[in-house]
Amino acid sequence: MRAARLLLIVIVLLLTLFPVPLEAADLRSGATVTVGPTEIVNDDLYVSGNEINIQGTVNGDVVAFAGTITITGTVAGDVIAAGGNVDVGGTVRGSVRTAGGTVTIRGPVAKDVLAAGGTVAITPAGSIGRDLLVGGNSVAVDGLVGRDVRVTATDLTLGGRVGGNVEASVQTLHLTDRAAIAGNLIYTSPGQATIAPGATVRGRIERRAPPAPRPTSPIDQIGEIILGWVRTLVGLFALGLLLVLLFPRFTSRTLATVRVSPWASLGIGFALLVGVPVLALLVFLLGLLVGGWWLALILLAIEAIALVVAYVVSSVFVGCWILERIGRTDRGLVVALLTGLITLLLLGLIPVVGALVGLVATVLGLGALVLTAAQAHAGPVAPPAA
Repeated sequence: MRAARLLLIVIVLLLTLFPVPLEAADLRSGATVTVGPTEIVNDDLYVSGNEINIQGTVNGDVVAFAGTITITGTVAGDVIAAGGNVDVGGTVRGSVRTAGGTVTIRGPVAKDVLAAGGTVAITPAGSIGRDLLVGGNSVAVDGLVGRDVRVTATDLTLGGRVGGNVEASVQTLHLTDRAAIAGNLIYTSPGQATIAPGATVRGRIERRAPPAPRPTSPIDQIGEIILGWVRTLVGLFALGLLLVLLFPRFTSRTLATVRVSPWASLGIGFALLVGVPVLALLVFLLGLLVGGWWLALILLAIEAIALVVAYVVSSVFVGCWILERIGRTDRGLVVALLTGLITLLLLGLIPVVGALVGLVATVLGLGALVLTAAQAHAGPVAPPAA
């Protein structure tokens, strides 16, 4: 479901961008990181690796990123965890915020649980003192939830006790005979919930049908395409204005690089387009072991910005080329920018051809930017001695 995917993205972003203070912190990383049953950590614990086992006591927060995360000890603060398999079977006196392929809560959590995953399970031994917020594919809530439950999922099974209301947006909903909801059950689903005879809901039960997709006419579709095209043009033109007005010399040098070295620019641009994501993946995997995984995010952010700037540079080049052909070379870089953008964006509306044109323009501009920056860093080459 689109809503489930959106919730998952939001939660992962929260986990990724969560501010991590480095004062009074215990930082650990490695292939396997273990906090033994008798070990006591009197700081916040920040840990990354392939496998993490926390069996002892952490008198602070736990922030963990790994393939497998297992917590069977006691955490006095919050747990923030992301991994392929996250299993919280110990005692957490704060809240749990987690995302993973499989997320399991098997112990008591004093405050809230915010979870996203392919499979999310609150087992009968698990309990949540306050609210449960879940996004996932298959969700099972068989433990105790002190207050409200809010779920966005494909399939939801309720078999535990809920002290407040349940709100769900699902494809299928099933209440087992052990389900007990003290408040209301309000769910959005294409079909009726399956409620076992022993299940109890003290409040009202309300099913809401998912909103039917609004039919769009050809005129509406054309209008949306035009509106999106205009917004893209305005945004890229604004960025291009900053480039040509604030850095006119660098822009002119980059255009000269495209003219003089188009094939080198294409080759370098393509290598960067493919190579930077691969490098970011390697940095991320290495960072999980030794620290610094966030450098991969910085690399990807820099490349994303560079790709947009590269497209703008190619637009200026195309605009200059067109103005030269019609004998209007006196119009300047701003007019060339607008001319090039309109041309490339109009070509972008053509299926297949537009995608190829956009790719070539982006790769060409990216390579030219890097070549120009490298030449500027190297400085002018000294003339050979007579």
